[in-house]
Amino acid sequence: MTRMMKEVAVDYEIDQTSAVSPDMSTREMTALRESIEQIGQLVPIVLWRGKVIDGRKRLAICQQIGHEPTTVTIPDRANAAGYATALNLLRTQYTTSQRGMYASTLATLTQ
Repeated sequence: MTRMMKEVAVDYEIDQTSAVSPDMSTREMTALRESIEQIGQLVPIVLWRGKVIDGRKRLAICQQIGHEPTTVTIPDRANAAGYATALNLLRTQYTTSQRGMYASTLATLTQ
């Protein structure tokens, strides 16, 4: 059976706070894709000033499968690096080394 893909025109810029976060393995991305296909996107993509600060992997999957992504926008005056730190450093898929490298990189970013 051929599956029809809905065209989703979503093109958000990825903020540096998200771009420097560790990538998922192919296996993890496949599991995320299967999850979004089966039960939908459970966690919204976080936008700040029109850019993705959290959820670039979810966004990529949504674009691949033609799923309109769910987003939330934090205020322009918000501390994007603070949000990214809170959202990413406690995630279990990151190793201690990945957490340390990500925290170090975030600490040197300028807004």
